[in-house]
Amino acid sequence: RAQEVANATEEYVRENPWQSVGIAAGFGLLLGLLLSRR
Repeated sequence: RAQEVANATEEYVRENPWQSVGIAAGFGLLLGLLLSRR
């Protein structure tokens, strides 16, 4: 099951590289904000 998810994610990133970068950056920013408030 995990391998299926990994394959689907890899395929999505290949098809939409810049959107994936944006999502990762947004997630990192959100995580940083949450961790800095503690």
